[in-house]
Amino acid sequence: MNGLIVNDAALAGGMTFLVGELEKLDPVVRQPLTSVTYPRDVRIIREGGWYQFLSNFNVNYAISGGVKNLQGGIQNEIARIQANLSKDTVKTSVFQSTLSLKWIDMQFNKMTGRNLQQMLEDGTRLAFDKYLEQAVYFGFPDQAIAGLVNHPNVVHSSLAMNAGNTSTQWVNKTPQEILDDVNDAITTAWQNSEYDNSAIPNHILIPPSAFTLIQGTIMSVTGTIANSSVLQYILNNNIATTLGQELKIYPCRQCVGAGAGNPATDRMIVYNDNMKFLDFQIPVDIGRIMTMWNPTTASIDTLYAALVGAVRLHYTQPIIYKDGI
Repeated sequence: MNGLIVNDAALAGGMTFLVGELEKLDPVVRQPLTSVTYPRDVRIIREGGWYQFLSNFNVNYAISGGVKNLQGGIQNEIARIQANLSKDTVKTSVFQSTLSLKWIDMQFNKMTGRNLQQMLEDGTRLAFDKYLEQAVYFGFPDQAIAGLVNHPNVVHSSLAMNAGNTSTQWVNKTPQEILDDVNDAITTAWQNSEYDNSAIPNHILIPPSAFTLIQGTIMSVTGTIANSSVLQYILNNNIATTLGQELKIYPCRQCVGAGAGNPATDRMIVYNDNMKFLDFQIPVDIGRIMTMWNPTTASIDTLYAALVGAVRLHYTQPIIYKDGI
Protein backbone atom coordinates (compact mmCIF):
# COMPACT_ATOMS: atom_id res chain seq x y z
CA MET A 1 0.00 0.00 0.00
CA ASN A 2 1.56 3.25 -1.03
CA GLY A 3 -1.38 5.41 0.17
CA LEU A 4 -2.17 6.65 -3.35
CA ILE A 5 -5.83 6.27 -4.27
CA VAL A 6 -6.57 6.66 -7.97
CA ASN A 7 -10.11 6.60 -9.38
CA ASP A 8 -12.13 8.45 -11.98
CA ALA A 9 -13.80 10.75 -9.47
CA ALA A 10 -10.47 11.78 -7.99
CA LEU A 11 -8.98 12.38 -11.40
CA ALA A 12 -11.99 14.42 -12.46
CA GLY A 13 -11.84 16.56 -9.37
CA GLY A 14 -8.11 16.97 -9.50
CA MET A 15 -8.14 17.99 -13.15
CA THR A 16 -10.74 20.73 -12.72
CA PHE A 17 -8.14 23.45 -12.21
CA LEU A 18 -6.27 22.27 -15.31
CA VAL A 19 -9.39 22.43 -17.47
CA GLY A 20 -9.87 26.01 -16.35
CA GLU A 21 -6.25 26.84 -17.09
CA LEU A 22 -6.57 25.46 -20.61
CA GLU A 23 -9.77 27.38 -21.42
CA LYS A 24 -9.52 30.30 -23.85
CA LEU A 25 -12.36 32.73 -23.25
CA ASP A 26 -13.84 34.54 -26.24
CA PRO A 27 -14.42 38.12 -25.04
CA VAL A 28 -17.16 38.80 -27.62
CA VAL A 29 -20.70 38.79 -26.20
CA ARG A 30 -23.00 37.82 -29.06
CA GLN A 31 -26.26 39.67 -29.39
CA PRO A 32 -29.51 37.95 -30.51
CA LEU A 33 -30.00 37.51 -34.25
CA THR A 34 -32.71 39.96 -35.23
CA SER A 35 -33.50 42.83 -37.55
CA VAL A 36 -36.01 45.63 -37.97
CA THR A 37 -37.06 47.16 -41.28
CA TYR A 38 -39.63 49.79 -40.31
CA PRO A 39 -37.29 52.78 -41.02
CA ARG A 40 -36.89 51.48 -44.58
CA ASP A 41 -40.60 51.25 -45.31
CA VAL A 42 -42.09 54.28 -43.54
CA ARG A 43 -40.78 57.80 -43.05
CA ILE A 44 -40.23 58.41 -39.33
CA ILE A 45 -40.89 61.82 -37.75
CA ARG A 46 -39.15 62.20 -34.39
CA GLU A 47 -40.55 65.38 -32.86
CA GLY A 48 -43.44 66.66 -30.79
CA GLY A 49 -43.91 66.12 -27.07
CA TRP A 50 -46.12 64.30 -24.61
CA TYR A 51 -49.43 64.46 -26.50
CA GLN A 52 -52.36 62.07 -26.22
CA PHE A 53 -53.41 62.49 -29.84
CA LEU A 54 -51.83 63.39 -33.18
CA SER A 55 -53.98 65.08 -35.79
CA ASN A 56 -53.84 66.73 -39.18
CA PHE A 57 -56.30 68.60 -41.39
CA ASN A 58 -57.49 67.67 -44.87
CA VAL A 59 -59.40 69.81 -47.34
CA ASN A 60 -61.79 68.79 -50.11
CA TYR A 61 -63.18 71.15 -52.71
CA ALA A 62 -66.55 71.20 -54.43
CA ILE A 63 -68.11 73.46 -57.03
CA SER A 64 -71.78 74.36 -56.90
CA GLY A 65 -73.66 75.96 -59.75
CA GLY A 66 -71.69 76.46 -62.92
CA VAL A 67 -72.15 77.47 -66.52
CA LYS A 68 -75.69 76.36 -67.28
CA ASN A 69 -76.71 78.87 -69.89
CA LEU A 70 -74.68 81.25 -71.99
CA GLN A 71 -76.50 83.74 -74.15
CA GLY A 72 -74.60 86.33 -76.08
CA GLY A 73 -71.47 85.66 -74.03
CA ILE A 74 -73.30 86.38 -70.77
CA GLN A 75 -73.08 83.79 -67.98
CA ASN A 76 -76.33 83.71 -66.04
CA GLU A 77 -75.08 81.54 -63.17
CA ILE A 78 -71.65 81.78 -61.55
CA ALA A 79 -69.93 78.72 -60.10
CA ARG A 80 -69.13 78.83 -56.40
CA ILE A 81 -66.15 77.04 -54.91
CA GLN A 82 -66.60 75.39 -51.51
CA ALA A 83 -63.97 74.02 -49.16
CA ASN A 84 -64.65 71.30 -46.62
CA LEU A 85 -62.11 70.81 -43.83
CA SER A 86 -61.82 67.50 -41.98
CA LYS A 87 -59.43 66.21 -39.32
CA ASP A 88 -57.72 62.86 -38.94
CA THR A 89 -56.72 61.85 -35.41
CA VAL A 90 -54.66 58.95 -34.07
CA LYS A 91 -54.10 58.07 -30.43
CA THR A 92 -50.57 57.84 -29.11
CA SER A 93 -49.30 54.95 -26.99
CA VAL A 94 -46.67 54.87 -24.26
CA PHE A 95 -43.76 52.45 -24.29
CA GLN A 96 -42.20 51.82 -20.87
CA SER A 97 -39.36 49.60 -19.72
CA THR A 98 -37.47 49.35 -16.46
CA LEU A 99 -33.81 48.55 -16.00
CA SER A 100 -32.62 47.20 -12.68
CA LEU A 101 -28.90 47.10 -11.82
CA LYS A 102 -28.34 44.97 -8.74
CA TRP A 103 -25.41 46.08 -6.60
CA ILE A 104 -23.89 42.61 -6.35
CA ASP A 105 -24.13 42.06 -10.13
CA MET A 106 -22.30 45.31 -10.73
CA GLN A 107 -19.49 44.12 -8.44
CA PHE A 108 -19.25 40.80 -10.29
CA ASN A 109 -19.13 42.55 -13.66
CA LYS A 110 -16.33 44.82 -12.51
CA MET A 111 -14.23 41.70 -12.16
CA THR A 112 -14.95 40.66 -15.77
CA GLY A 113 -14.59 44.14 -17.22
CA ARG A 114 -18.06 44.05 -18.78
CA ASN A 115 -20.47 46.96 -18.68
CA LEU A 116 -23.71 45.49 -17.35
CA GLN A 117 -25.57 48.78 -17.66
CA GLN A 118 -24.69 49.07 -21.34
CA MET A 119 -25.85 45.52 -22.01
CA LEU A 120 -29.21 46.21 -20.36
CA GLU A 121 -29.57 49.52 -22.21
CA ASP A 122 -28.91 47.69 -25.49
CA GLY A 123 -31.68 45.25 -24.55
CA THR A 124 -34.04 48.14 -23.83
CA ARG A 125 -33.32 49.68 -27.24
CA LEU A 126 -33.91 46.31 -28.92
CA ALA A 127 -37.24 45.93 -27.10
CA PHE A 128 -38.26 49.41 -28.26
CA ASP A 129 -37.31 48.65 -31.87
CA LYS A 130 -39.42 45.49 -31.74
CA TYR A 131 -42.30 47.54 -30.34
CA LEU A 132 -41.96 50.00 -33.25
CA GLU A 133 -41.81 47.11 -35.72
CA GLN A 134 -45.14 45.88 -34.40
CA ALA A 135 -46.64 49.37 -34.36
CA VAL A 136 -45.59 50.21 -37.93
CA TYR A 137 -46.59 47.01 -39.68
CA PHE A 138 -49.54 45.70 -37.66
CA GLY A 139 -50.48 48.41 -35.19
CA PHE A 140 -52.33 47.29 -32.08
CA PRO A 141 -55.65 45.68 -33.09
CA ASP A 142 -56.86 45.49 -29.47
CA GLN A 143 -56.71 49.31 -29.45
CA ALA A 144 -58.25 49.66 -32.95
CA ILE A 145 -54.90 50.89 -34.29
CA ALA A 146 -53.93 49.52 -37.71
CA GLY A 147 -50.55 49.31 -39.41
CA LEU A 148 -49.04 49.35 -42.87
CA VAL A 149 -50.04 45.79 -43.83
CA ASN A 150 -53.57 45.66 -42.39
CA HIS A 151 -55.12 49.11 -42.72
CA PRO A 152 -58.93 48.79 -43.14
CA ASN A 153 -59.15 51.81 -45.47
CA VAL A 154 -56.83 50.33 -48.10
CA VAL A 155 -58.42 48.61 -51.08
CA HIS A 156 -57.39 44.95 -51.36
CA SER A 157 -57.99 42.35 -54.04
CA SER A 158 -56.51 39.10 -55.28
CA LEU A 159 -53.85 38.91 -57.95
CA ALA A 160 -54.91 37.76 -61.41
CA MET A 161 -54.84 34.04 -62.19
CA ASN A 162 -52.09 32.64 -64.36
CA ALA A 163 -52.62 31.62 -67.99
CA GLY A 164 -53.77 28.17 -66.93
CA ASN A 165 -56.30 29.70 -64.54
CA THR A 166 -54.89 27.52 -61.76
CA SER A 167 -53.03 29.86 -59.41
CA THR A 168 -52.37 33.48 -58.44
CA GLN A 169 -48.99 32.69 -56.90
CA TRP A 170 -45.83 33.98 -58.57
CA VAL A 171 -44.14 30.60 -58.30
CA ASN A 172 -46.68 29.39 -60.89
CA LYS A 173 -46.42 32.40 -63.22
CA THR A 174 -44.22 33.48 -66.08
CA PRO A 175 -42.00 36.58 -65.80
CA GLN A 176 -44.43 38.49 -68.03
CA GLU A 177 -47.37 37.54 -65.80
CA ILE A 178 -45.44 38.71 -62.74
CA LEU A 179 -44.66 42.01 -64.45
CA ASP A 180 -48.33 42.33 -65.38
CA ASP A 181 -49.27 41.92 -61.69
CA VAL A 182 -46.87 44.71 -60.70
CA ASN A 183 -48.04 47.04 -63.46
CA ASP A 184 -51.70 46.36 -62.70
CA ALA A 185 -51.22 47.33 -59.03
CA ILE A 186 -49.22 50.46 -59.88
CA THR A 187 -51.73 51.55 -62.52
CA THR A 188 -54.69 50.96 -60.19
CA ALA A 189 -53.13 53.14 -57.48
CA TRP A 190 -52.28 55.81 -60.06
CA GLN A 191 -55.82 55.74 -61.43
CA ASN A 192 -57.30 55.95 -57.90
CA SER A 193 -55.17 59.09 -57.40
CA GLU A 194 -56.74 60.70 -60.48
CA TYR A 195 -53.49 60.11 -62.37
CA ASP A 196 -51.52 62.44 -60.11
CA ASN A 197 -47.94 61.64 -61.12
CA SER A 198 -46.63 62.47 -57.64
CA ALA A 199 -48.71 59.58 -56.25
CA ILE A 200 -47.36 56.87 -58.56
CA PRO A 201 -46.19 54.01 -56.30
CA ASN A 202 -42.43 53.70 -55.87
CA HIS A 203 -42.23 51.12 -53.06
CA ILE A 204 -43.32 47.48 -53.15
CA LEU A 205 -43.17 44.97 -50.29
CA ILE A 206 -43.44 41.25 -50.98
CA PRO A 207 -42.88 38.07 -48.94
CA PRO A 208 -39.23 36.93 -48.71
CA SER A 209 -40.03 33.75 -50.65
CA ALA A 210 -41.43 35.77 -53.58
CA PHE A 211 -38.41 38.08 -53.50
CA THR A 212 -36.04 35.10 -53.54
CA LEU A 213 -37.97 33.68 -56.50
CA ILE A 214 -37.71 36.77 -58.73
CA GLN A 215 -34.15 37.54 -57.64
CA GLY A 216 -32.90 34.02 -58.18
CA THR A 217 -34.73 33.21 -61.43
CA ILE A 218 -32.51 34.04 -64.39
CA MET A 219 -34.24 34.75 -67.66
CA SER A 220 -33.42 35.69 -71.21
CA VAL A 221 -35.96 37.82 -73.05
CA THR A 222 -35.43 39.62 -76.33
CA GLY A 223 -34.52 43.22 -75.63
CA THR A 224 -33.37 42.62 -72.04
CA ILE A 225 -29.93 42.28 -70.53
CA ALA A 226 -28.62 38.77 -71.08
CA ASN A 227 -28.89 36.52 -68.03
CA SER A 228 -30.77 39.12 -65.99
CA SER A 229 -33.05 38.16 -63.12
CA VAL A 230 -36.81 38.49 -63.14
CA LEU A 231 -36.40 41.19 -60.49
CA GLN A 232 -34.18 43.26 -62.77
CA TYR A 233 -36.61 42.69 -65.64
CA ILE A 234 -39.44 44.08 -63.49
CA LEU A 235 -37.40 47.07 -62.32
CA ASN A 236 -36.49 47.95 -65.90
CA ASN A 237 -39.91 47.52 -67.49
CA ASN A 238 -42.58 48.61 -64.99
CA ILE A 239 -44.92 51.53 -65.63
CA ALA A 240 -43.62 53.55 -62.64
CA THR A 241 -40.06 53.55 -64.01
CA THR A 242 -41.39 54.56 -67.43
CA LEU A 243 -43.13 57.54 -65.83
CA GLY A 244 -40.02 58.69 -63.96
CA GLN A 245 -40.36 57.01 -60.56
CA GLU A 246 -37.54 54.91 -59.11
CA LEU A 247 -39.30 51.72 -58.12
CA LYS A 248 -37.89 49.68 -55.23
CA ILE A 249 -38.96 46.15 -54.29
CA TYR A 250 -38.09 44.72 -50.88
CA PRO A 251 -38.64 41.45 -49.01
CA CYS A 252 -40.90 41.92 -46.00
CA ARG A 253 -41.64 39.08 -43.60
CA GLN A 254 -44.75 40.89 -42.35
CA CYS A 255 -46.39 40.25 -45.75
CA VAL A 256 -46.49 36.52 -45.01
CA GLY A 257 -50.05 35.54 -44.06
CA ALA A 258 -51.24 39.17 -44.06
CA GLY A 259 -53.68 38.71 -46.94
CA ALA A 260 -57.35 37.83 -46.92
CA GLY A 261 -58.59 34.27 -47.14
CA ASN A 262 -58.97 31.14 -45.05
CA PRO A 263 -56.25 30.09 -44.68
CA ALA A 264 -54.66 33.53 -44.90
CA THR A 265 -52.74 34.37 -48.07
CA ASP A 266 -49.52 36.29 -48.58
CA ARG A 267 -49.81 39.97 -49.46
CA MET A 268 -48.06 42.40 -51.81
CA ILE A 269 -48.14 46.05 -50.72
CA VAL A 270 -47.74 48.71 -53.40
CA TYR A 271 -47.48 52.36 -52.36
CA ASN A 272 -45.64 55.67 -52.53
CA ASP A 273 -43.41 56.11 -49.48
CA ASN A 274 -43.23 59.90 -49.68
CA MET A 275 -44.06 61.64 -46.40
CA LYS A 276 -46.84 63.44 -48.24
CA PHE A 277 -48.79 60.19 -48.35
CA LEU A 278 -47.90 58.35 -45.15
CA ASP A 279 -45.66 58.65 -42.11
CA PHE A 280 -45.11 57.40 -38.59
CA GLN A 281 -44.54 59.86 -35.79
CA ILE A 282 -42.53 59.30 -32.61
CA PRO A 283 -43.33 62.43 -30.55
CA VAL A 284 -40.93 61.37 -27.76
CA ASP A 285 -38.05 59.00 -28.52
CA ILE A 286 -36.88 56.40 -26.03
CA GLY A 287 -35.00 57.94 -23.14
CA ARG A 288 -34.26 57.77 -19.42
CA ILE A 289 -37.10 59.22 -17.36
CA MET A 290 -35.90 58.65 -13.80
CA THR A 291 -33.27 56.72 -11.82
CA MET A 292 -33.44 55.87 -8.13
CA TRP A 293 -31.78 53.63 -5.54
CA ASN A 294 -33.99 50.78 -4.33
CA PRO A 295 -32.73 49.54 -0.93
CA THR A 296 -35.26 46.70 -0.74
CA THR A 297 -33.67 44.98 -3.76
CA ALA A 298 -30.20 46.52 -3.41
CA SER A 299 -30.42 47.83 -6.96
CA ILE A 300 -30.42 51.00 -9.02
CA ASP A 301 -33.71 51.12 -10.95
CA THR A 302 -34.22 53.21 -14.08
CA LEU A 303 -37.41 53.89 -16.02
CA TYR A 304 -37.19 54.32 -19.80
CA ALA A 305 -40.18 55.59 -21.76
CA ALA A 306 -41.22 56.80 -25.18
CA LEU A 307 -44.36 58.08 -26.87
CA VAL A 308 -45.28 56.69 -30.28
CA GLY A 309 -48.05 57.33 -32.76
CA ALA A 310 -49.39 55.13 -35.54
CA VAL A 311 -49.02 54.83 -39.29
CA ARG A 312 -50.88 57.78 -40.76
CA LEU A 313 -52.19 57.25 -44.29
CA HIS A 314 -52.81 60.83 -45.40
CA TYR A 315 -54.08 59.46 -48.71
CA THR A 316 -55.36 55.92 -49.15
CA GLN A 317 -55.60 56.13 -52.95
CA PRO A 318 -51.87 55.55 -53.72
CA ILE A 319 -51.65 52.32 -51.70
CA ILE A 320 -52.88 48.93 -52.88
CA TYR A 321 -52.99 45.46 -51.31
CA LYS A 322 -52.72 42.47 -53.66
CA ASP A 323 -53.26 39.05 -52.08
CA GLY A 324 -52.31 35.56 -53.17
CA ILE A 325 -48.76 36.32 -54.29
